[in-house]
Amino acid sequence: MARVSLEFQPGVVADETDFATPGIKDASNVRFWRGKPELIKGWERMTQDLLGGVCRTVFPWADGDNRQSFAFGRHNGLSVWQSGQLADITPTTGFTPGQVDGTGGAGYGTGSYGVGNYGEPSTADYFPMTWSFGARSFGELYANPRGQGIFKWDNDASIKAALLTNAPAQCNVMLVAFTDQVIAFGCTDTGNQFNPSVIRGSDIKDPTKWAVATDSTAFQYYLKGNSRIVGAQPVGRYLFVWTEGELHLGAYSAAWEFEPVGLGGLAGPNAAVVAGQTAFWISPDLQVWSCTLGGAPAIIPCPIRDAFADNMASGQNDKICAAYIAERGEIVWTYPDRRDGFECSRELRLSILDGAWSRSRMKRTALAGANPSPVGTSVEGVVYWHERGNSADGAVLEGFIETGGQYLDPAERVVLIRGFYPDFRDQVGPITLTVSAKMEPQSPWVEIGTYVCAPGQQKVDFMGSGRILRIRAASSSSPASWRWGKPQVDVVATSQR
Repeated sequence: MARVSLEFQPGVVADETDFATPGIKDASNVRFWRGKPELIKGWERMTQDLLGGVCRTVFPWADGDNRQSFAFGRHNGLSVWQSGQLADITPTTGFTPGQVDGTGGAGYGTGSYGVGNYGEPSTADYFPMTWSFGARSFGELYANPRGQGIFKWDNDASIKAALLTNAPAQCNVMLVAFTDQVIAFGCTDTGNQFNPSVIRGSDIKDPTKWAVATDSTAFQYYLKGNSRIVGAQPVGRYLFVWTEGELHLGAYSAAWEFEPVGLGGLAGPNAAVVAGQTAFWISPDLQVWSCTLGGAPAIIPCPIRDAFADNMASGQNDKICAAYIAERGEIVWTYPDRRDGFECSRELRLSILDGAWSRSRMKRTALAGANPSPVGTSVEGVVYWHERGNSADGAVLEGFIETGGQYLDPAERVVLIRGFYPDFRDQVGPITLTVSAKMEPQSPWVEIGTYVCAPGQQKVDFMGSGRILRIRAASSSSPASWRWGKPQVDVVATSQR
């Protein structure tokens, strides 16, 4: 008789065979923390009020009174949350509601069916409505619905956001840099002509001054390569700017200059996020990239990419939303999977601490890491605090991991499997174990049975035989919590090979 420990390398590895890369083969609502899988924390509603539209961008910031605030860019408007209250601050003039879904950018073969003449490029872009945001040091909010103007809001819930005076009339992305300048990317130039590769910035002291003059720090810059700007993020005292195919670095020394850093375009305006001095993003070909300030862009190998890339909903890349969960050192991307429809329904998770990947089924149209908790939104307009409690807003919190196959005997003999010794920490609620075995790597799995492991249970007894074992551990309760340690199985080797 022997006890065989079930140990696997951190992360879900679904794109290889069991024995090419041993590991966890599938999971949902599980993260890897210090190398071991654990059920994610739960979520709860921030407010009982609904947003009233589909939110694609969440922006956390501190207002002038240092209050934690959140802006929600909806397809049909703009909302803010402050001091426990949700307010609609949608501009009354200058704003046009956008689309919930997208069909891609202007070009051959894009656009909705029947839009434009056959064989000709669409004359407009057909994207879901996304927003970009920024806040100056005084705490006022700046917001840009993609393809429209830049709006300003002065932290008064009784007043709607209003167009920023003299700002570009059309802008695809904006942010506020460390210089306190409002900077527009892909916008109308000083000649009032839209250019997808132009960058314009306001005066440092006065965000309503955009004319380039000797007595102003306002500027205009044409990005090298003339490629369409997709997104931009501040990285300390620098800016990362993505086009469809490249990453550029913006640096300030008396004036802003932008230089190409390397390949690695951006799939959509919200598909990039910065953690410290490193950016993580997804490119149009659905590769995962990273770049540290001062370094070069590089693809991050993703062992669960196949299902993501093969099932990304067509024409919906602009819905991809990235967030940094600082407490757990995680980058999370929420995206639409065609197996579920056209709306965001799944997540990719990357632990930047040990490079472990996981995935979840989570229906969030937007997500933002923030203190005291990350914030996410549902397609119905519900706003949630994440990483809170151990339930799905009071409902069942479901999650599972499924191991790859593991030989139970060093000599690869057939063994009699007589039970499972749990090693779960912080277990709340029952865990259902589905145990399967097979004789050879190419043999079909034979289910031995399904068993319930209660908190504190010393052993789960069952009987089966085989050479290779697989275990699926799933929880489905409210509340629910567990962390997988180093469980063992009770085996007896036979003489059979």
